Amino acid sequence: MAHAHEDAPGRTCPRTGRPLAPRRPWWRRRRLIWLYPLAGLLSLVWFLVRVVPKPSRAAYPCQQAAAPLAASFVVWVAGVLTSIVAFHRARAWLRRSRYVVAGLAVAVGIVGAYFALTNTPSQAARAAIDPRSTVKPANQPLGAAKGIFPGRVVWAHDPDATTWDGSGYWWREGFTDRAVTDRMMADSLCALAGQPTTPLAWDALFRHFNQTHGRGNAGYQPGEKIAIKINLTVCNVDNNWTDSDGNQIANFQYNSITVELVASLLDQLVNVAGVPQDCIFIGDPTCHFPNREFNYLSADFPDVHYMTGRDGRNLPGREKTASSPVEFHWSTPDADGYLQDYLPRYYAEAAYFINFAILKAHGAGVTLCGKNHYGSLNRRPPTAGYYDMHDDLCYMNPAMGSYRTLVDLLGHEHIGGKTLLCLLDGIWGGYGWGGICPPQKWRMSPFDNDYPNSLFISQDPIAIDSVGFDFWYEEDRVSWYQYPFTDADRHRNEHLPHLVATEDYLHEGALADDPPSGTFYDPENDGVRMASLGVHEHWNNGDDKQYSRNLGIGEGIELFLAGPPPAAMIGQHVFYNNSVWDGYDPAANAADDGAVAPDKVALHAGQTATFDNCTGYAAGLNGVMIDIANLPAAFTAEDILCSVGDGAAWAPVPLEPAIAVRFGEGAFRSDRITLTWPDGTIVGQWLRVVVVANERTGLADPAAFWFGNAPGETGDVDADATVTASDAAGCSVHVAGLDLDDFATLKNNFGRADGGVTFALGDYDIDGDVDLDDFVVLKRNFGTLAAPDNPCDHNRDGRVNAADWTIVMTHLTGPGTALPLITAP
Repeated sequence: MAHAHEDAPGRTCPRTGRPLAPRRPWWRRRRLIWLYPLAGLLSLVWFLVRVVPKPSRAAYPCQQAAAPLAASFVVWVAGVLTSIVAFHRARAWLRRSRYVVAGLAVAVGIVGAYFALTNTPSQAARAAIDPRSTVKPANQPLGAAKGIFPGRVVWAHDPDATTWDGSGYWWREGFTDRAVTDRMMADSLCALAGQPTTPLAWDALFRHFNQTHGRGNAGYQPGEKIAIKINLTVCNVDNNWTDSDGNQIANFQYNSITVELVASLLDQLVNVAGVPQDCIFIGDPTCHFPNREFNYLSADFPDVHYMTGRDGRNLPGREKTASSPVEFHWSTPDADGYLQDYLPRYYAEAAYFINFAILKAHGAGVTLCGKNHYGSLNRRPPTAGYYDMHDDLCYMNPAMGSYRTLVDLLGHEHIGGKTLLCLLDGIWGGYGWGGICPPQKWRMSPFDNDYPNSLFISQDPIAIDSVGFDFWYEEDRVSWYQYPFTDADRHRNEHLPHLVATEDYLHEGALADDPPSGTFYDPENDGVRMASLGVHEHWNNGDDKQYSRNLGIGEGIELFLAGPPPAAMIGQHVFYNNSVWDGYDPAANAADDGAVAPDKVALHAGQTATFDNCTGYAAGLNGVMIDIANLPAAFTAEDILCSVGDGAAWAPVPLEPAIAVRFGEGAFRSDRITLTWPDGTIVGQWLRVVVVANERTGLADPAAFWFGNAPGETGDVDADATVTASDAAGCSVHVAGLDLDDFATLKNNFGRADGGVTFALGDYDIDGDVDLDDFVVLKRNFGTLAAPDNPCDHNRDGRVNAADWTIVMTHLTGPGTALPLITAP
């Protein structure tokens, strides 16, 4: 491929060093003068023959290459014809002495000639002759999509993430806004998992991973290790760019990982997902962990393991990467006879893996999540004696349908097989393996001459690299064809995603179970062929950026733009207000969280009630909590409708609830709304609560739920909530918290055996007499508080004693003896 422009200024003689005159473009060389119109005519015919019958073919790469030359040819022909006709008419009018009209005709002819002579721009010519692209047509997915939402790649873009004006170094603190990267990370995780809060998102991601890896429906378990591979290649152990103290001493402007974004990820893992710091291992096995990144991260996360290369420097706070006995095998006979590769120990011991790459173009076309693993084997790719991974990159082997080392790396059971998340740091972007220059502003939409300020995240390693490829391909297209170049822009031409076979590893990985190359991908060497690693596809165009799932036409990629997650109701709770569990405080406050009934759940539409939806609290329903994620404004009485009834008829609650909101203190960091009523307001009835959908609640639709109350009911019979003698007998089964008063009662009535003895007189086992058996019951339960879910603690004082038995007996014939178990409409 031609990387530099033939008309680029500054050419010199390699022998004398003297400047040379610029070469004439090929279309201005006399021997080839007619090649352009011939190529233009053929391009026009080809475009019309292919696109007119089926307009969607205009998106095909071959048509995108032909279209500029065809259009340029049409303009050229129009210019030639216009100039011929205009000059002919001018000559005729001159003969007739019509000088003004003749002058206008000459002007038109000059304009036409100008277009004819100048409308062979480098952009059109390059588009026509560029042989590099092997990109398959748009919206034709390959492979099997992965993830909770298969094939989803989340893209967060916020221009406020960076403020660098080009002076100083881009990585200086303050040029990247940590608050913005925190928000981008949080919004992306919620969008990826389809959850309203980050705690729910992490739980969903861990559970999905474990379910799809034969580990059951389990979230993150304490002690499980997580390995994070970041890209620190600008501080490779073989380069002298890091001194013995860990300071980077050269190539300061080279593009590296955005440390603020890494900190945002660690903050999520530690402070949201609940991963202990000492269970996190982060680094690049081929590189030093320089002070710039280490000092920033370790300030907040001192107990994380910061891993440096096996052959790296001994630096404070960092650990050298040791090898494990786990072998890595290349699935090509060309690797025979080379030294055996082994995985890093912390890779092998990790339960989960996070691949955190940078959005870079490269001599291999692109270097994204796939090529990030060229640093995963504790040695540099071209290390002597080992198989050279570079041999199978597209610039070394440009044939489509070839074996690709990237597929082995992405598919090994201890690397790709453990990958929980793939991320692309697109805050700054980068050209070349080390950036090779300061971050450059991007020209494609929507960046429009700004830094990309982006984060990409996915559970599908092929999908995220496909999206990264499309972004780079479009940026290269816009920069290469639509803008003039100067020497300062040469970096844009040195490493381009248009290289032939750049995307071949994506084809091979998507079809790893039956790849175009015919390779039997088996990096474990266990005889089991690799399955599809994910889905590969190209978007429809660089403006709309839509994939098949966006268009609803296939099962490929979905590019999902992250934003603040919408409000969502994620929980409802009933609690025992003004009880021992909240310190007998009737006011709404954080103490109420300790009074939540752990065994009660809200009834929802279409469900039939059970005792799980009812309380036996003698004070009635006096406290309800609603957890709404991302509540946009203060919650008011106008945002809620409360009514009571028996399921057949409903009436407003006699008193409006007192409302309190605690932002961020609900389940999974949601916003907790507390409703309280005075004791006795809602007794022996059902409470229906409807949260209104409006701009204050943020809900798209109203949300309703129900709770019931039957004082004295213990749930002894599933089919009803009727207080009966068996509920009274339950006091002996659930007795708890007996004290000296209960001892005195038993002592005063000891020996009574008339068969009518009751719990209130010391018959704690309710067998009709007060005897030593009751002393045993008293001793076993003396001073021990009843659990919050004890069904017989009807006054919620932490005890089950005579007072609770009395409540049961009172309601045998009183209100609430037959609370109907309704079916919610």
